[in-house]
Amino acid sequence: MTTITAEGRKIRSNIETGVVSILAIMVALVIVSAFGSDEAVDGPAGSSFVTTSLGAAGLYETLEELGANTRRSRRPISGDTLADVDTLIALEVGGMFYDPFERASIRNAVESGLTLITSGSPNAELLETAVGVVPEWLPTTPQNGRLTIGTGAFSAPRFGVFDPGEGLPLVVSGDRHLAVVFTVGDGKVVLFSDTASIGNQGLGLFDNAEVVIGQTGTDTVMFDEFRHGFTEQGTTGLLDAAPVSWSNTLRLLGVALVVALIAYGRRFGPPEPQGRSFVPSRRQLIDSVASTLRRTGSPVESTEPVRALARREIQRKAMLGPDATDPELRAAAADFLTPEEVDAVFSPSPDSVMVADQALARLRSVSGDIR
Repeated sequence: MTTITAEGRKIRSNIETGVVSILAIMVALVIVSAFGSDEAVDGPAGSSFVTTSLGAAGLYETLEELGANTRRSRRPISGDTLADVDTLIALEVGGMFYDPFERASIRNAVESGLTLITSGSPNAELLETAVGVVPEWLPTTPQNGRLTIGTGAFSAPRFGVFDPGEGLPLVVSGDRHLAVVFTVGDGKVVLFSDTASIGNQGLGLFDNAEVVIGQTGTDTVMFDEFRHGFTEQGTTGLLDAAPVSWSNTLRLLGVALVVALIAYGRRFGPPEPQGRSFVPSRRQLIDSVASTLRRTGSPVESTEPVRALARREIQRKAMLGPDATDPELRAAAADFLTPEEVDAVFSPSPDSVMVADQALARLRSVSGDIR
């Protein structure tokens, strides 16, 4: 295990600066959100906790003001939870799961007088059990409009409509039904084609509230919030409990903390070089060669391979044949080497062994053939 290098420390410093900046922005956003008294509570569509357009907080509060005994169910539906409930409201539960015991409990309660109200795309399994039929729901292009119903009016953005079929039409647009009622035993099931008409967006328009309250009644009304992620211990998770903007902030905070840990951590593996690796200095090279020659005890014989290489270089550069004699090579060497270097190659002595190495280096550095 080794510490990071100077370059790594510089990168880490930049990362730390970025993390601190992100954290500062997050803190500022949280402070602004905490003191923003007019900010809407975001969350799942159809939830009675949510105050945005597709939430149902307005319906919940309206029922409370009318004296209804309103509840929010944070656990699975059972016979016990429905024992004294007059109306069960389950909005935007089309793609959500009800287990067979819950569906049977709802069916029994409806037959005994419970009113079940749902909205949006139908939950096929739930309606198949509770009603025995699933009306066809068709998504449509949203469009605001005033619909006359009896002596009143109803506004529906019409995100979806029901095909005419079984059931009593409650709100009709041309040949499409925006709300239908099914009678089951002593109870009934009311289906609204889209939540926008009875949620926060449309509840206060025209006679929408009267239409919905006329179906829910003002006795004991329970909202199924378990389907929207709320449990008796709170929500299904911290991120689900927080508004969307806070959830995103918490996710970014987690990423920033992970990056910070990586930046501060040590790394595994061999140490990184602290700088460029250069060849040994000339003095070090000379000392190394001299030490090798000294150990051999015969420096002239030891450097014979060097001189042989030098002669071959002279022969190649001078374009001489392989049978060239030493006098011919010596004469040609004068074009490439100094007199001292020529003597070191062709008339070696113990004092000229390093000069022979110098001659070979010069020959290899000369470009072109000189004659």
